[in-house]
Formats: sequence, C-alpha cells, structure tokens
Amino acid sequence: MTMQARAQQTRRTIIEAAADAFVTRGFAGASLAEIADQAGVTKGALYFHFPSKAALASAMIEVQREANAELAERVDAYEGDRLELLVDLTRALGRRLVDDATLRAAMRLAVERGEVEDAVISETYTRWEQLVAEVVRAAKERREVAGHIDPERFARFLVAAFTGLQTVSLVESGLGDLDDRVEDMWMLLRPGLTVG
Repeated sequence: MTMQARAQQTRRTIIEAAADAFVTRGFAGASLAEIADQAGVTKGALYFHFPSKAALASAMIEVQREANAELAERVDAYEGDRLELLVDLTRALGRRLVDDATLRAAMRLAVERGEVEDAVISETYTRWEQLVAEVVRAAKERREVAGHIDPERFARFLVAAFTGLQTVSLVESGLGDLDDRVEDMWMLLRPGLTVG
C-alpha cells in the first residue's frame, strides 16, 4: 500500500470513529482522545488529518452535502410522478441514515448547530429544502399535487418533519423504526397533497 493510500485509509478510519462518537455522545461529549483510541491511531496522526474537533465535524457535514448532491442527481434523472419521487427520496435517505454512521453523525451535528459553529453546518438543510421545493413545483406544473400546495412552505415542513422523525427514531429505537415512521408520514400527508 502506498503512503498516500495509507493516509487516505487512516483518514477514513478516523472519520468512522468520529462518526460513532458523535452519534453516541454528540459534539460536546465526544473527545479527540477517545476518537483516536477507537480509530487505533495516535493523537498526532489524528491531528495531522484533522487539526480540531470542528474539522472532524466539518468532514461529517461534507458527507451530508454529498448525499444532497446524490439526491439532486436522482431528481434530475427522474421521469415519473414527482410525488412518488419525494416518497422515494425520503425512503432512500432513511435507508442511508440506517446504513451510514457518518450521515447519522452529520444529522446529529446539524441539530447541535449551537455547539458546532461552522459555515458548512449553517447550510445543511438549505439545499435539501431547495430540492424538495423544486420537485413540488414540477409536480404542480404536471398536476400531480394539488394547486394550493406552496412548494417552499411544503419543503420547509417536509425537511423539518423528516428531521424530527429521524431524531425521535434514533432516540427511541436506534433508527430501527425509521422506515415505519416514514411510511406513516406519507400515509398522513398524501391525501392532502393529491389532486382531486
């Protein structure tokens, strides 16, 4: 393994350890010593890659930005019913939260924004809201959602509702019931969104 490949592997290992620590104890409760120990690296190696806990938090938030970019690509490529697209996007994001500790850490850090001041964190949900509003606008044009639905207001609501669902699910079941909560949300929302 080349030195560059080893450095990249070490960086990934540190990020994974930090994700576990941030999910379990939050930003304030996670310590760099604990993260280094869990990653199996020295504190010097950790500081080489991440000079501070805030730098580690920024790496987590970058994962969330990448997830948002992937969602945007799906929106651009999608040809079908836009309401179904929104349902599919929330299901997919829920699955990613279950499978990806780094994304779970990013969500928790975004909720703890008061403790982690970072320009990247302040825009965490903005792109997702823009994306949802874009999908709803297209759905209105195609008459797939009712005309009274305001795209921006619905986007703010949906992002907040999903954030609440995943937060409560994380606390109550370690995300074990997130899929059910997402399905319940859509069962309640769909009748008020559809035309006719």
